[in-house]
Amino acid sequence: MKCDFAKSGRSRQLGAAFPCQGARDVEHRSNRLPTAAEIAEINATHLIDTPLKPADLLFLFGTREDVAERVEEAFRLWREGFFRWAIVSGGVTPGSDVSECEIINGCDGRARRCRRENILEEHRAMNTGENVIFSLPDHRRRAWARTISAA
Repeated sequence: MKCDFAKSGRSRQLGAAFPCQGARDVEHRSNRLPTAAEIAEINATHLIDTPLKPADLLFLFGTREDVAERVEEAFRLWREGFFRWAIVSGGVTPGSDVSECEIINGCDGRARRCRRENILEEHRAMNTGENVIFSLPDHRRRAWARTISAA
């Protein structure tokens, strides 16, 4: 029986009505932030540390958040020789007149400092699945072997 529940956000003693090994007070998770130990355990269990290796292609997914930071990181990877080609993918989202691709390519001019002929643009995608689907023809045509994704 699962015993990690609480009622109405209040702590309560689990007793005879709920036969669990060792009754204990349970605080509802929505009433607190995770502890440093819990965050460390989550990170150790779920985050994988994979060394970055040079690739044929950087796949930069469209976004409306942290655009400058993402472009800066992509530019750093290009400058350090981690990729030669890039696909910037993202369509026009609600509340905007330009595609996410245009926003990313225009951000701070960094994308224009990369070799322009090596940056492919995709302006239709409205979600992550479409980012991939609409960019696959370019990917297949050039037969890139290794891809770095920047989402």
